[in-house]
Amino acid sequence: MKKNDSARINIMFVIVITGVLYLAFNGCIGYSSEGSNSEGERGFYSYSMKDISHFMESIGHKELSGYNWYDVTRNADGSALRIGVQERRKLIVAKCNGEIEEINTPGELILVDNNNEVIGWYDRPRDEAHLQDMILVSGPFWQFGHIDPGTRYFTETKTVLRGFDIYEIAFPLKHLGSVDEAGRIVQALYAKEDLIYIFTEDFSFRCRYNKACPIELYVFKNKRYKLEEVDKIIINKISTFLPSGFHVVDMSPWSNEAVFIEHYDWPNRSKYHRYDLDTKDMKKIGYADALGFYLQCDILRKIMAEIKSIK
Repeated sequence: MKKNDSARINIMFVIVITGVLYLAFNGCIGYSSEGSNSEGERGFYSYSMKDISHFMESIGHKELSGYNWYDVTRNADGSALRIGVQERRKLIVAKCNGEIEEINTPGELILVDNNNEVIGWYDRPRDEAHLQDMILVSGPFWQFGHIDPGTRYFTETKTVLRGFDIYEIAFPLKHLGSVDEAGRIVQALYAKEDLIYIFTEDFSFRCRYNKACPIELYVFKNKRYKLEEVDKIIINKISTFLPSGFHVVDMSPWSNEAVFIEHYDWPNRSKYHRYDLDTKDMKKIGYADALGFYLQCDILRKIMAEIKSIK
């Protein structure tokens, strides 16, 4: 190998490593589903744990910064983000209109409704799940499945050998139906008016081994506490050179689309893909961060920019 060729290889190596380190320490930007990256535009936005920590410092809660993980959810229409700090039993609610609420939570593994109020929590010493001051069941019922952002429904998967159950969150719990398919587990649950969207994957050894099985989306209609299956959509996994996971990240509250993550264990390799449920078109939108949501605005960056402009 010539000396000049060796020098070029070394330079390229430095450039690649620099790029990887930049991504690792600076995270990803937001992606608007409507063709704009403006903080005031509704769309899909992603955040790293570093972004969350920096936000806590910006709003004067340095004691809530520096954690490796935050429990973050959105409300039904994407106008608010709820950031839970379980160790401190604190919930910070940040809204598109700039409002920030601080809530002391009565327990851990909290359940937050669409009005950003804590309606459920887990009493660990007694091993009891509470819903609106009533003891609902032993253990938190939401530990076995998923809850929609509007906190209307949840799924329960006690064993992968028998599929999953669907409930309406109420007192007592209302069982709406089941999907009795062995190995079928839930990735996420969303609700729009009287429709329930349940993204599922095959957890069989074959699918876990080759990582090529599609995602199945069940669409149910809630007809007075009884579910009617109105559609079933097969979403094929992205074809990749290396084995990768494939999971839904969020579903748009205002349009018929969802964002999936092509997940790798190797840092800064995972990518977001936007999927149109009407056209069945899948499009890459960028590298993935720890969290991603469909929001009415880029809530955290918008609020931090407003705070900075005042200073």
